[in-house]
Amino acid sequence: MKRLYLLLLFSLSFIIVEAQTVPSISFTIKPSSAAGSASAKNMKATRATVNGESVKIISGTFTATPNSGYKFSRWSNTYNYSAPTSTTTTFKDTLPLSIGSVGLIINVYFVATHTLTTSASPSEGGTVTAGGTIGEGETKSLTATPKAGYKFSKWTVSGTGAKLSSTTAATTTFTMGSANATVTATFVKQSYTLTTSTSPTEGGTTTSGGTLQYQATKSLTATPKTGYQFSNWTVSGTGATLSSTTATTTTFTMGSANATVTAVFTPINYQITVNSADVSMGSASGGGSYAYNTTQEITATPNLEYKFEQWNDGNTDNPRTILVAGNATYTASFSYVGHNYGTPTYVWNADSTQCTATRICNNDASHVESETVTSNIATTNATCESTGLITYTAEFVNSAFSTQTATKILPALGHVVVVDEAVAPTCTETGLTEGSHCSRCHATLVAQNVVDALGHVVVTDEAVAPTCTETGLTEGSHCSR
Repeated sequence: MKRLYLLLLFSLSFIIVEAQTVPSISFTIKPSSAAGSASAKNMKATRATVNGESVKIISGTFTATPNSGYKFSRWSNTYNYSAPTSTTTTFKDTLPLSIGSVGLIINVYFVATHTLTTSASPSEGGTVTAGGTIGEGETKSLTATPKAGYKFSKWTVSGTGAKLSSTTAATTTFTMGSANATVTATFVKQSYTLTTSTSPTEGGTTTSGGTLQYQATKSLTATPKTGYQFSNWTVSGTGATLSSTTATTTTFTMGSANATVTAVFTPINYQITVNSADVSMGSASGGGSYAYNTTQEITATPNLEYKFEQWNDGNTDNPRTILVAGNATYTASFSYVGHNYGTPTYVWNADSTQCTATRICNNDASHVESETVTSNIATTNATCESTGLITYTAEFVNSAFSTQTATKILPALGHVVVVDEAVAPTCTETGLTEGSHCSRCHATLVAQNVVDALGHVVVTDEAVAPTCTETGLTEGSHCSR
């Protein structure tokens, strides 16, 4: 026999390895051979001394093959081997050397598989985790997810030995029994609140709301009050619908949330007719088509020499505010009164270029006579020392109005002073003092006075005696100034 020695250092101990004869391998199929089969390959055996003790190390590859209706579970033997649950695994175990070539028995465990079928009830109520093939005694987490308008209610399970950790929690753990199993998630429709209202509130009434399940229906009717007419429905709420938004009676279908339905009403328009009992005496205005419960003003306007008496319902207000409650006719009646005019009043405009005369009838203040004329203007100009005057005269065509005058004083202009310079006197001529005059009116403001002539200042010029050769001069005089 060929021997191989290997010296290893392990935890400060020497391990001596020597090739050994591989013991025979046999498999015990659990629960029975009908469950599947197993095989081994690449098996090796070595003898080793570990810490002074001789042991046999067996290694190789095991493969488990389940038959139909089964699945592999685990491996085991009577020694130290603790195998994983994979169908193909690398086997390695340390056995007593005394095992020698005695066969090694490996237990191969299979479990029966069954089909788990999951469903939702009703199918439109939600979704459920899919089922599948599950080994007997194995578990699977299941979750029920409701759709809009539904909520989870409970789980039901069928199948021998199958069970659930909870039948009321949306997520539960299923354990497979000894036969195919079915798990059903039951969903129930949610209930929501329907609120109904009217707009405007005084426009009418509507069927009251209430609590309805998802997709439940309810008939709603809008009833307008006097003076109003139904217009349309409005609806809010996820998935909520109406069979018609324009018919007074409609069918509401609940969605997946609380909903509000509003009946909209609009006022009816009524015809208000306003006229005069005698158009020769006066007129009336304010008629037309107006919405119910609104207010409108109507007015009677008498012609000259007439006055308003009353409306056909006896009301004497003018103008008058009426409340629209239906089609109605209002007729204004008038009577002849003549005139009793009061004292005229006269009003000038800001610059007195126009004057307005007005008189009002004492019998009927709506009867007014008025005339506006342009003034005739006469002007006396102001001088340097005297004021001027503008006279405005208003003459009216209507003889009931007297001629009116208005005046405006123009201030004196004042002098424009020019200085007259003084003239100095000479020996033989008189002079003048300083004075002044107005350049506008030429009036003397300060008179110039005459200043006497100065006269001569006599200086004697002495005589010069003649000589034999030169002439002489007689005595004379001159003015030194």
